[in-house]
Amino acid sequence: MDALTGQSFTGTVTDIDTSGTNSGGNTKFTAEITMARTEDMLAGMNASVLITLDTTGDVLIIPEAALVEEGSATYVYTSYDEKSDTLGDLVEVETGVSDGTNVEICSGLSSGDSYYYSYADGLNYTFISGISGLWS
Repeated sequence: MDALTGQSFTGTVTDIDTSGTNSGGNTKFTAEITMARTEDMLAGMNASVLITLDTTGDVLIIPEAALVEEGSATYVYTSYDEKSDTLGDLVEVETGVSDGTNVEICSGLSSGDSYYYSYADGLNYTFISGISGLWS
């Protein structure tokens, strides 16, 4: 509840409206959250809600940008040649849950394995090297 700073509450999503409203190119859906009421809560208060869809324990994660999709398979580059400025050695990986930025790697890479990817930032290309590791 925005007016009750420093406090957090636990609730359950009990209803999601199936017809959304478009606002600025984004479709928004109304969700109903049911939670225990405290005496500090007043009708009409606004709330910021974080909805957790899934949780996992110690998992191997890499940036989602490092994934290469070809057909129905997903790969990661595991080498980079500085002389030719090229990525190589595609290794197929199986992915799990994602938060939109990072993705769980279920198989194909192990903790400590190197992976490489590039991304375009305007007209500049940056090559990134990473060492996969566990996240909990």
